[in-house]
Amino acid sequence: MTAELWDTLKTLGCREQPVLSERDEMLFLRHRALCRECSGLQNCREQGCVAQISLSPDKSRAYLAMGPCKFRRARDVLRKSEKLFSEAAIPPALRDCGFENYFTDGRGESLRFARYEAQNAADTGSSLVLAGGVGTGKTHLAAAIARKAMAQGRGAFFISAIGYLERLKRTFEGNQSGLYAEMVEHVKSVSCLVIDDLGAEKPSVWTITRLYDLIN
Repeated sequence: MTAELWDTLKTLGCREQPVLSERDEMLFLRHRALCRECSGLQNCREQGCVAQISLSPDKSRAYLAMGPCKFRRARDVLRKSEKLFSEAAIPPALRDCGFENYFTDGRGESLRFARYEAQNAADTGSSLVLAGGVGTGKTHLAAAIARKAMAQGRGAFFISAIGYLERLKRTFEGNQSGLYAEMVEHVKSVSCLVIDDLGAEKPSVWTITRLYDLIN
């Protein structure tokens, strides 16, 4: 067993080398080499399907299983978002919004601080609320966070509060309880959730309850 594979198994909790066939070991190492040179799903020879190690309960045997890589999982989250919500993806006008083109020169210290905090949230996955006047770039930074999350292979969901609530309400009023529950659970499950224009929705007990449940 190679040192590289043994190091991987130790991260899974192995204290002694488990039994693993030579064929599976070679396949795992080949896929690991491909992933190190990853150039995106479009150019992946394995279409985002990679070899992964699983262990027996006593960690005495190792098995190889094929599964989706983190970028394929993030893509699948985005596709499901688009299926459930008609405008789940980042709007076309915002798809080029990144931290590199959020310019703060001559615009005050608060915007530079906002960009710093947004970058930190994108890197760490911490929660963040952006508040400010019209034209300060809140939506730009929000889109940049979602883009970076997807670039890191994390599932991201971007939608306006109003759009989210309207979609839920149409489903709720249409007696589609199964779809309603699926939509709510999907939004709760994504790694990076961006809610744009929070507070612009018309307040009611129903809308406040839905948003509280989501954010909580």
